[in-house]
Amino acid sequence: MPVPLTETVRFGPGVSPLPPAPPAPSRRRRPGPGALVLGAVAALVVLYLAGRPLGEHTLAVEGITLTRSTAVLRCDETVRVRAAVRTNGEAGILRYRWHRSDGTSSGVLEERLVEGRRTALLETTWSISGPGTLTPEVRLEVSAPEPDTAAVSFSYSCPA
Repeated sequence: MPVPLTETVRFGPGVSPLPPAPPAPSRRRRPGPGALVLGAVAALVVLYLAGRPLGEHTLAVEGITLTRSTAVLRCDETVRVRAAVRTNGEAGILRYRWHRSDGTSSGVLEERLVEGRRTALLETTWSISGPGTLTPEVRLEVSAPEPDTAAVSFSYSCPA
């Protein structure tokens, strides 16, 4: 087996061993200024993302579709109004309120959406009784993440 050229071999009587060779210089380089800047930028991005409230700035409403269970309500019946609120699929909280043309309001309600859920299905009912004819309206008012509104009407007819 050949001996590497960087090593000296001595042998024989009276030959003292050589002290060990100094360690080879480290090949590890210090990071240059570009690596330091890149590391600082990465740290700032992580801090920014960690400080953002989850979902509050990313959820967006793309549209609202209202449907009613009937177009004509008869004496002492109940109409069911359904809303399909289409979103961009981001996580967040949808805040909304139902308004009726008789002046009744539901107060603020919330629907928590998880990431990937693109539609929130909401529902309200309205029972009307007594004689008369009118055209009631139900309105959905979304207040967050941004304002949006949709309305649907129907007929009520109950002969006296």
